[in-house]
Amino acid sequence: MTTARTIPLLVGCLVGIIGVLGSMLALYKSVDRENCVTLHVNVSTEKADLVTAHATEFTDTEPVVNFRCGKVEVQPLNSGEAADLFMKSGWTKAKATHPDVWMPSTSMWAVRVEHRIDRNLFEGEDTSIAESPLVIAVPEAQAKVLQQRYNDLGWKDLRDLANADKAALPAALDNFGMGKDKPTLSSSGLAATIAAHHAAAKTPDELTLEDVEKDDVFSFVEDLESLVDLYAEDSVVFLENLYEGDQENKSPYIEAMVMQEQLAYQYNKGALREGPGNGREPNNPLVAIHPSDSTVVLDHPFLIVEGLGDDKRELAEEFRTFLLEDDQQRRFQEAGFRNSDGDATPDLADTVKSPKQLDVTSLKRPTGDVIEKVLENWKKVRVDVQVLLLIDISDSMARPVGSPSSKLNRVKSAVEDVLTRLDDDVKVGLWTLDADLDNPHRIREFPSMAGQARDDLIESVTSLNDHTTIKATPLYSGTLAAYDTLRGKTAKNVARSIVLLTDGQSDGEVPGAKKDFFDSIAADKTGSVRIFTIAYGDDADEAALEDIATKTKGVAYRAGKDNDDIEQVLPSVFKHF
Repeated sequence: MTTARTIPLLVGCLVGIIGVLGSMLALYKSVDRENCVTLHVNVSTEKADLVTAHATEFTDTEPVVNFRCGKVEVQPLNSGEAADLFMKSGWTKAKATHPDVWMPSTSMWAVRVEHRIDRNLFEGEDTSIAESPLVIAVPEAQAKVLQQRYNDLGWKDLRDLANADKAALPAALDNFGMGKDKPTLSSSGLAATIAAHHAAAKTPDELTLEDVEKDDVFSFVEDLESLVDLYAEDSVVFLENLYEGDQENKSPYIEAMVMQEQLAYQYNKGALREGPGNGREPNNPLVAIHPSDSTVVLDHPFLIVEGLGDDKRELAEEFRTFLLEDDQQRRFQEAGFRNSDGDATPDLADTVKSPKQLDVTSLKRPTGDVIEKVLENWKKVRVDVQVLLLIDISDSMARPVGSPSSKLNRVKSAVEDVLTRLDDDVKVGLWTLDADLDNPHRIREFPSMAGQARDDLIESVTSLNDHTTIKATPLYSGTLAAYDTLRGKTAKNVARSIVLLTDGQSDGEVPGAKKDFFDSIAADKTGSVRIFTIAYGDDADEAALEDIATKTKGVAYRAGKDNDDIEQVLPSVFKHF
C-alpha cells in the first residue's frame, strides 16, 4: 500500500473515531445525573456488609437507565421481620424503605408471604445469589464427644439424646442444651423446624401437609425441641457470647446451635458481624455438622418485588447480573457461602470441617400451607421460657449518673422497654433484690405470660423510686431465694433463667450466705436455672457476678463505665428469651 493511499485511510479512521467519541460524549452529557433511578434493596443481616459493598461498586460503574444515572441503596433487616412487614403493614409503618428488591436468606419467606396475602408478589425465587446449608454447630471439644456417641449425627440422634437417661450419658452430654433462633423471625430457625419435620416424616423429597399433621411427627418435633435451652432472634446473639467466653477459656455456655454454615465459618475466622473478634480465631472453634437425615440449603434469592417501573426493573436485572459475575461470586465464597452448585472452597471446608460437596440432597421448598402448619406446631411445642428479673434496690441505685437521672430511673426505663417488646408467651416475673420481709417496697411478681402480666409488671417497676431504696445488697441470699423459686425437677420443654442486675457488692447478708448459695447450685445436678448477670457501674463486684453466671451456665454482662448503656445491655440479655 502506497503512502498516498495510506494517509487518507488513516485520516478517515481518525474522523470515524472522533465521531464515535463525540457521540459517546454527547450521550454521556445527555444523562441526567441529578435525578438517578434508585433501587432500594433489603438484604438479610448476615450478608448485608458484602451486598452493600457490591452495591457501591456497581453504582461506581455509573449504570445508565433511560438516560438517567442508576444507583443501589441497601438496608439490612432480619428476613423474618421483613416478611412480617410484607404480610402485615406493607412497610407503611416501617422505618425501612419499601424494597424494590428483597434478598432474604431463604425463598421460604417469599412462599410464606405470598401464601398469607394470597397473591404473587415476587419473582426470582429460583435464582440464588449464594447458598449456605443449615448445620448443627458444635464447639470442637464438645463435637468430639457427640460424634463418638453418634457416628453419623442426624435429627433422630438428637431426639434420642433428648429422651436418654441422663445418668447414663457422658458428663459432657448430661446437661446438653441447644440454642435455636425463633423460626417466626429467623431463617435458620425456620429451616431447622422444617428439617425436623422432614426427619420425623422420613420423607425423602417434599414435605406435605399430611406429613406435618401426623401425631408421630408432632411427637418427634416436640422431643427434639426439648433440647433447646435458649432462643434468640439471631444466631449472632449466641456466637458473640460464645466468643467472649472462649477468649477467657470458659466452657461453652451452650453446647450446640442450629445455624447457617456461613455463620460458623465467620465465627471460626473471628469475623462475626459487629462481633468482638477482630480477626482473632477462637480457641474452641465450631464444627459444622450436616444432619445425616435431613438438611435444608438456604438459597439466598434475589427477589424482584411487583410493581416496579421499567427503569427500576432494568436496573434490578443489571444488579442481579453484576452479583452473579465471577468476581462477586468469588467474594461471596470468600465470606463463607457456597456456590449455586453447593460447592465449598477448600478454606470453608477446612475451617468448619464440612464436606466440600454436599452429600445430602437438599429438601424441596415447602408450600405455604405446609410452612404455616410447621410454625403452628412449633408454637405448641416450643420451650416454655420462664425468666425472673432480679433488680438491686440498694441506696447506691439512687445516685445520679451522667445527668440528674439516677441509676434506678435508667433501669426502670430499660425494664419498661424490655417488657414492652417481650413475646407475649414468654413467662416473666420481677423481684427486688432484698431480704427484708417487712420492706413495703419489695416486689414479688412471679413469672406469668408477658401478654397478660405486662401492664402489672410495668406498674410495679414504675412504683420504684429513689426513696424506696434500702441499705443492703443481699447478693447471695437474695439470688438463692429467686433460684429456689424457679428450680425444680428437670421438665421437658421448660427453660428457666434469672437476670440479676446489681451495682454493688454483697452487703447485709446472713453469715455463710455465699457458701450456701454455691453449695446449693452445686447440689442442683439438673442445672435447671441459668443466671445472667449485669454488673451496673464501677462499684459492682464483677468477679462475683462472673462466678455466679459461669457456675449456672449463664452469661455475665457489664453496663459501661459511665453507666449510660443499660438501655442497650438489658435488651441484649433478653434477646436470649
